[in-house]
Amino acid sequence: PEVVHLSRFARSYKMHPDEQCLTRVDLCLHNASVAEELKCGQLARMWKTVAGMLQGSGLQELPPTAPSKPDNPFQYVIFPTIKSLLIERANAGDVQTCVTLCEVLQVIEYGGKTR
Repeated sequence: PEVVHLSRFARSYKMHPDEQCLTRVDLCLHNASVAEELKCGQLARMWKTVAGMLQGSGLQELPPTAPSKPDNPFQYVIFPTIKSLLIERANAGDVQTCVTLCEVLQVIEYGGKTR
């Protein structure tokens, strides 16, 4: 059953903006819908949480570094929260979600530098 879900996630997740998902928030909400359709409530909640944090922070994407003087609480917590989510998913052996989350949020910049 896990292999079936992996292939469905691979076919259905979006990692980059397109005509239907113009923003990173849209991508997260789309991926939440995919997870809900596959009855993976925990992943759906994760994607909705990331979408809410991005939207609440007023950011279109992660800044290159954590802001030293954040404009609002969401900007203050977004980096440690994303890090915790990545560690949690990695510890669960969920490489696919880790990669997708990194791609959606552009955690690794071109040239290999991480945010």
